[in-house]
Amino acid sequence: MSDHRNEGAPVNFVRRDVSVNSVKLSELLEQEAHQRYLEQELRRYNPGEKLTLYPRDPGVPHGHPDYSIPPEQDLPEGWIPYFDPTIEVSRQEEAQVEVLEVIAGGTRRGAQLLLCKVLKAPTPPPPPPDLPCYYKSFGVGMKLVLKVFDSVFFPEDWGWDWEQLAVPKDIRVDGRLSHQANVYHHLFSKGITGHPHIVPQFHGSWAMKFDVGGPETQWRCAGAVLIEYIEGTSMEALCDRDKDERMIPDTGFLSLPSSADGSLGVPFNNLANRLRVFRTLLNGLVSFLHTGSNLKTYNPQDAFLTLGNNGVDLTEPRVVILDYSHCVVWSHTIQSKIGRADEVKRKFPAVPSRLLLNKHPTERLPHPPHPAWVFNPITFSRFAGWFPSEWLDDEAGFERWVRDEFGEPVEGNYSIPKTLREAMDLAVADAVRLYAAERGIHPNDAYTVKDGSGRHRLGICFGEPDPMLLRDPDTFRRDAEHFREVQETITTQMSRKKLIIEELAREEASQDAKSGSDLEQSQQR
Repeated sequence: MSDHRNEGAPVNFVRRDVSVNSVKLSELLEQEAHQRYLEQELRRYNPGEKLTLYPRDPGVPHGHPDYSIPPEQDLPEGWIPYFDPTIEVSRQEEAQVEVLEVIAGGTRRGAQLLLCKVLKAPTPPPPPPDLPCYYKSFGVGMKLVLKVFDSVFFPEDWGWDWEQLAVPKDIRVDGRLSHQANVYHHLFSKGITGHPHIVPQFHGSWAMKFDVGGPETQWRCAGAVLIEYIEGTSMEALCDRDKDERMIPDTGFLSLPSSADGSLGVPFNNLANRLRVFRTLLNGLVSFLHTGSNLKTYNPQDAFLTLGNNGVDLTEPRVVILDYSHCVVWSHTIQSKIGRADEVKRKFPAVPSRLLLNKHPTERLPHPPHPAWVFNPITFSRFAGWFPSEWLDDEAGFERWVRDEFGEPVEGNYSIPKTLREAMDLAVADAVRLYAAERGIHPNDAYTVKDGSGRHRLGICFGEPDPMLLRDPDTFRRDAEHFREVQETITTQMSRKKLIIEELAREEASQDAKSGSDLEQSQQR
């Protein structure tokens, strides 16, 4: 039935802002179309899809505030730096993988993490003996992880560092790829990737290209790194946490990959088992520091445990770090290449950084640094509960355990601070000689003078330090002035403290003398 109650009533018209609504509708339709495009592109990485990989140089390290800004490149839309999709690559150099599982990913998730099976392995000719190998070779049938940096899945508002926001998104994404690919390559060149090390094996930097059609062939490209597949569990996932955020490993259990029902493995309700893992972690981390690399953060969610190695069971858990997004390789930094060494540390002489700091000081050690030298329990506060939580308040307990496990901090399997000082003294002497040669100064005059604070000062024949070598002369001047002010303040405070102590001592002596005199008079009476 029709409703006649409003018949004859005045009709009210609502005036709408047509232009505003049209804009909103247009934006909504555009967002929906973009989402459909992303979902379409994401299907390229679905399980069952086959991907052809082409070798790609990761280029100059960038993507971190400590690294240089990359050179500008005028690339066609959809291309990535250091890879031209129109150039034919020898089939011997190509690889092909099949996606087995999407470990992590999505249309707005950044890097896509794919478990893959190798269908075709590259068979390039071996490099000349005097040239380094850039990655570990791999074979057909191996399961590996492909970490894809496809810029379309990195939203503009994704978690970028504020320093990166002024850079176009494609360059930011390439920075993420460049950063991690160069970290892996550096660690591979130092021989600390793959079992038994804490770094997964590195199987190369690669590119993919997708034909997106058009009147002529048009390409959309993405970069990737191929790494070892770690069949395991993070230390974080093996534990609960209490109200104080301490780890509770009571039910933690790591199964052997070959155990059909998961009942064979290692339980972590046993402190001895946990401390063996913790020892493995520390031993791996000092080897990591020995390469001149720094993870910056130590978190249980980044430390994975596995009892497998390419299908072979292990008798002890291997610890593997899987997040290198914050890792800094010293030799990739601006400070190692540009400026003066005394800008980095005041005790160094005013020579070009490239002559003295081209490698990190720990790289000059004959052995990894002793754990007792570089670590304390606060470094691993997020692991408290895996090791005795009491160590956070009882550092001596941690130190005793470290000495029991790694030996006394003397030069041997591990290096100590004294060795570093000696190594840096030799490095300073070499850098000064090289700098003298560049300046045309006679080798006999290439020396430094060590002042009372241990600072190396160039010999008089070098003249005043060259300000043109400084990365930022104004900042260095301000830092130097601030340092002098701090030193003057400390000296003034120490002088005042000394005067106060002397005054108190005089007053106390006077009071003692008066008390002695009063006592003597009292006895005489």
